[in-house]
Amino acid sequence: MKSNRGKNPDLIFSCDPNERGSTSYDERAARKLYGVSGIPTQFVIGRDGKIVAVLVGYDEGEVRLEAALARVGLKVDPAIRARGEEQMKKDE
Repeated sequence: MKSNRGKNPDLIFSCDPNERGSTSYDERAARKLYGVSGIPTQFVIGRDGKIVAVLVGYDEGEVRLEAALARVGLKVDPAIRARGEEQMKKDE
């Protein structure tokens, strides 16, 4: 982490000692600071800097990411966007 910090000054590098199964697991930085509840977690951030979507987990054939990217203005096939929006509704 120390050797890469200078190459990526806008990223936060951290090592969280609160490992799975420990009594302090819910205190881990990813959960406390960013609300990460599972891996993988993807954040789609709009040009205004606001989080548009948080996608947790991944299933074969899902198109949630495409729907979230459409929300920030990327061109996505309307049928794929509709499927993705339906998948995202199931997550809510």
